[in-house]
Amino acid sequence: MGECLLKFDHVTTIAKGFCLKDVSFEMEPGYIYGLAGPNGAGKTTLMNHILANQQGYKVAVIVNDIGEVNIDAKLIAEGG
Repeated sequence: MGECLLKFDHVTTIAKGFCLKDVSFEMEPGYIYGLAGPNGAGKTTLMNHILANQQGYKVAVIVNDIGEVNIDAKLIAEGG
């Protein structure tokens, strides 16, 4: 495994009634990462946690919401 750009190790958080439990992953530079899952899986909660806890790294978020109402973009823009 190469240089680690961002690492989450057993993160558990609760925000506005939504929770993440024991989330772990690593991101290496030079890759583009996507986040997908069913409704209620914690995608927006995870993105909000990443954006709210930036410590020395830069994050770009592209929201591609194909639904009729773009809820996630609004939540991310408002910071959770």
